[in-house]
Amino acid sequence: QNPKWSGPQRYRQASDLAVNASVVAAGIHYFLNLIANPKWRAQPSDPNNPEAVRMAEFVDSVMADINQPWASIVRQAGMFRFHGFSVQEWIAKHRDDGMIGLESVESRPQHTIERWAVDDFGTVLGMFQRNPQTSQILGLPRSKVMYIVEDTLTDSPEGLGVFRHLAEPNH
Repeated sequence: QNPKWSGPQRYRQASDLAVNASVVAAGIHYFLNLIANPKWRAQPSDPNNPEAVRMAEFVDSVMADINQPWASIVRQAGMFRFHGFSVQEWIAKHRDDGMIGLESVESRPQHTIERWAVDDFGTVLGMFQRNPQTSQILGLPRSKVMYIVEDTLTDSPEGLGVFRHLAEPNH
């Protein structure tokens, strides 16, 4: 019921605790390092199918050719577990081999997401972000983002992350 934990400011409040409460920060770092540090690589759906092997190799080359480490992208995406959802916008590029790859995958902080575009069945079609520099509302179509949600306990597009269960210690 604390107003600091409602609306978009709840994401800022949680981030403040994540940065300034050492036990929370340690837990977050531990979890994110666990998911980010394995060697990420694509597996062909059928190792005996040359086309499937070629597609898996292409995905591996896209992950290696991006302008940021894949582990950093995984860490940002992994914040869905804590906030309830995570949004990253992917930026495409033309590769030297003529294919389309990824230039970057840019995090869209939870506190900047103000509205959701949802169909009659609850499927998320996109979201609207307030640009932190200009305050302009920008539409992010689902086809341009990686959207990950912790929807085990809710059907809200914002999910329900473990930060929801944080409490400030009594002083």
